[in-house]
Amino acid sequence: MASRRELLRDAEAVASGLNEPQAPTACFSCLANIGSRLAKDDSATKFLAINCRPFFTGLTAFLAQDWTESRRALASPGLWRTGDARCQKCNPRNMTLEQCAFTDPPFVSACNSIYMVMRSALKDWVNDDKGNPFANRRGRWPTSPEELFPSGPYRTISGLLTLVEAGMNVDEILVILIAVHRPLAFSGLSSTGNRARFISLFVTRMRTAASAIASDVAKLRLPVIPTVRDRVAQRHIESFERLATTLLCVFSHPDHSHNGPSFIRGHETELYTTLTTVINYLEDPLSTHSRLASLAHLIWHCLSVPQLISVGGLNPPWYIRAIDEEIELEFKDPYRALRFSLLAQTTRRGCHGRDCRRPIHEKATSGTFALCASCTAVTYCSRDCQRADWTHPSYPHKDVCDALRSLFAFADMHMSKEQFADACRAHEFPLGRVDKLIEWASNRDGHGRVKVVSDFENGRGMNDVVL
Repeated sequence: MASRRELLRDAEAVASGLNEPQAPTACFSCLANIGSRLAKDDSATKFLAINCRPFFTGLTAFLAQDWTESRRALASPGLWRTGDARCQKCNPRNMTLEQCAFTDPPFVSACNSIYMVMRSALKDWVNDDKGNPFANRRGRWPTSPEELFPSGPYRTISGLLTLVEAGMNVDEILVILIAVHRPLAFSGLSSTGNRARFISLFVTRMRTAASAIASDVAKLRLPVIPTVRDRVAQRHIESFERLATTLLCVFSHPDHSHNGPSFIRGHETELYTTLTTVINYLEDPLSTHSRLASLAHLIWHCLSVPQLISVGGLNPPWYIRAIDEEIELEFKDPYRALRFSLLAQTTRRGCHGRDCRRPIHEKATSGTFALCASCTAVTYCSRDCQRADWTHPSYPHKDVCDALRSLFAFADMHMSKEQFADACRAHEFPLGRVDKLIEWASNRDGHGRVKVVSDFENGRGMNDVVL
């Protein structure tokens, strides 16, 4: 307990020193020690997240500041002068900054430590399928949008982008915010200024990586072994890999999976050409860098015919064709097609009520929205939404509830596609029910002018019909 009390005192002292984010007086060495401990001890992270929420909110507010180059330059000596220089725990002999011989400037060290702390505090939420991350029963940080985004989503995302542009190691925080807090964080990322900055940063990082890979590969003795070339490429891919993951979250996310094309509109060609230039150095990107290959596949399908011609014709690289072929095979098997179709509905964290889509972040209490008691596959924010969905004019839940309950009696969405299909075959799940569930899952939200028609029962498979 003494150790926990000491940890709490240190965190409270750091939090107090961050009351004025633009003029911090916190000891960054104390912050580094806290970060190291939390990275190794999940229970200590939970202890602080419950007992010292201002500590984490202060760190978020610090990251959200407009840390221009001049402000960063002024911040390092300030952090030292008002923080470490006065901390008797970290600097009992009153050494100067030069005598301490730190590897990085204090501001950089502070950002690295904040990254460690924030990653430890937020990583658990990534694996929370549907629960409200703002409503933990024990009062664990963050308990409100104001604690996580004290300066608002736009300024927080803008501040993170400024630090990433400056080479600070905080890009994983951006990934986590978009993955876990999509309804709030995406509004900050998709704003005109931040969207342009993110895309420009991503393209610049990829171009720099491609140039560096080409230079390093040219120095290798011929013939170049593919595994060696892959290792060379990976060193430089790391510079933009998390940005790629962020963009992948924009394209595919349970809270909303249709923002990708509009987010990259006007930048499709440069994103595609720079990304594929890097991927083409890899021997087997589907095995070693599947996320990059998936992102290239998604961007390829956003290109117009003139754009496709401008990037070299209508035939995509082999790895994009391979993904298309895999998807095509997916839709030929009724049970794999069923799993693929159900994913978006059953992993949604928001309300399934007709025309509602209320995000889980607006729920006042902990846990998920109320599940349908019968099938446990869909959630609702209120009884009114559940009643409206039960009698949905086109795809009423009452028509599929029994089929969903029957399906999830022996299968679940955590199974692999092979396991799911095998379970369906073993239980002889009727193809008529497969067709009904596929059409319900694919069409109930009414996206665009295309309707999915499924007729596996009569051997016709799945087809898109233009309305």
